[in-house]
Amino acid sequence: MNWEALTMKSRISCFNGGVCRNLLRRFWPLWSGYLVLLLFLLPVQLSRSSTWDSGIKAGLQGLVLRSGCDMIFVSFAMGIVTAMAVFGYLYNSRSCGLMHSLPIRRETLFLTVWITGFLPMLAAELLTALLTGALYLGRGLLLRDLLSWLWIAFCSNLIFYGLAVFCAMLTGSLWMLPVAYLALNLAAWAAEEGLREVLQDLVYGAYIRADTWFTWLSPAVWLNRRVYVSRILGEGWEILGLGWLAIYAGVGLLLSLLALLMYRRRHMECAGDTAAYPVLKPIFRCGMAIGTSLILASSVNSLLLGGSFHGRTEAFLLLGLLLLGAVLGWIAAEMLLSRSVRIFPGKWKGLALLCAVICLLTLSAEFDLTGYERRVPDPEQVETVNCYAKGDWTVRDPENIRELTALHRDLIEHKSLHEGEIHSFGTWVLLKYVMKDGSELERGYYLDSATPEEATDLESLEDLINRPELLAQRNLLQEAPTEENFYAAYFGYHWVDGEIDHYETVKLSAEEALDFYRTAVLPDREAGTLGRIWLLSNGRKMDLDSNVSFHMELVRILPGERERKNLYLLDLVIEMDSEACLAWIKEHTEIPVFPQRQLQQEAAPAPAVPELAAP
Repeated sequence: MNWEALTMKSRISCFNGGVCRNLLRRFWPLWSGYLVLLLFLLPVQLSRSSTWDSGIKAGLQGLVLRSGCDMIFVSFAMGIVTAMAVFGYLYNSRSCGLMHSLPIRRETLFLTVWITGFLPMLAAELLTALLTGALYLGRGLLLRDLLSWLWIAFCSNLIFYGLAVFCAMLTGSLWMLPVAYLALNLAAWAAEEGLREVLQDLVYGAYIRADTWFTWLSPAVWLNRRVYVSRILGEGWEILGLGWLAIYAGVGLLLSLLALLMYRRRHMECAGDTAAYPVLKPIFRCGMAIGTSLILASSVNSLLLGGSFHGRTEAFLLLGLLLLGAVLGWIAAEMLLSRSVRIFPGKWKGLALLCAVICLLTLSAEFDLTGYERRVPDPEQVETVNCYAKGDWTVRDPENIRELTALHRDLIEHKSLHEGEIHSFGTWVLLKYVMKDGSELERGYYLDSATPEEATDLESLEDLINRPELLAQRNLLQEAPTEENFYAAYFGYHWVDGEIDHYETVKLSAEEALDFYRTAVLPDREAGTLGRIWLLSNGRKMDLDSNVSFHMELVRILPGERERKNLYLLDLVIEMDSEACLAWIKEHTEIPVFPQRQLQQEAAPAPAVPELAAP
């Protein structure tokens, strides 16, 4: 390092040119490589795409915006690499002493280093955008999309570079810096996933949606899920989530300001230490212990032992894994902090307290001390219930709501029968109550039919979702079929010849299909005898479902630069009590209709292929 170039008269300033030039001379290959990478990601990719999508604006637009989303991952890596390079002097006692012996205020030194790390990245992005604009503006690329790419790159660098600089102030060890950076980007998400897995195993009926609690504290994960490219029907592409980028960019600036305040009070003697400030050591121990505890318990139980244990056995197994993870995490943290394997005797009172808290919370969840598992809302206070069971249904009828809450109470009483199904992939049932006061309550259960009691609960649920109120919510086309949007329709039916199962189809004209839909399908659906969903493959299904199904496809013209057709369809199994459908089939075709149970018999009749009656 050329220290003579850095020596100058002390004065109040926010930027030191000597320090800046020295850093640029040392690390110019880093930013040159970043520029080359950006050129490959944008203009080079667009040049290759022109041979595939020549003259199509939507093609270039989609590529530019997808490249913008890729910039989040590029900035994630570039932020930590740049921070390690420009602030690397903090982790060597000699370099740290020499830099801070210069007649430069700490604020000036920090701002100079920060700006020198950030501006070359911004310059590389501007050069890439200018070159791309010169080559492709007016040839299918819109200025708006190019500016969106530049905005994503700029905000992403602010986010991850600011976070990396903040992490640089937390530690005195260069190899701990990327560890801290990854932890702040991923720890909250990993902890939430682990906690969610543990709670759903411990608490019967618990349903916790992803990204509910802490994931927003993990910028890399949150932005990956919130910033994405979406197709606009007939209008090309758009990128969603730019507002989140702006919010996190502001957080990145705040973290940089906080890093400046920490830098002013940083001791040079901490170079080489795992934690730069003593107050961080207990936080580091607890964080390592809690994170290791949750990750070990959730991963071992779900990946290695899932389905082997349930009930109290699973609860105490989880408790043991949680305690083991806490101990291992605490020991690992002590080794890192002391930079030695000789950690005994150590500070173990905090670990004992943490283990006591883990025991208390785990046992409270298992024994339902809060009443969470037993809570069933008063049906008179329920506005609607969204019920998911092989479909998504909304229950509004008061009588059906009362039946659903009664079923909910039965599921709670049969906890010992159902709670083991979370690892057996039984029928998933989700109940979301929306109360009249605006509050909500969600519970989710896995059910199976391995025992008569479980089958009874599934039969009750099956009866409920096949009531007219819920039947009316399915088997609906997106729009009424007409001769203009009709595409194709046919009956399909099975029949058995000896041990051979045959499948035949009978095509319908537009006039026949529309007549069948209007005069047979709609009345039977209104009567509740068509479109049932079966949760159990028992006698009711085999006796009511026939061997005949009805399929109709309609077409919709989608506007855009290239108009295209979008097909959507209706699939129905004709049921043995669908009187209008059976009457129409008998009158207009020669298709033999019989229950599916008959398909299991080897001696079913072998009918000739029928023909439609003349219209």
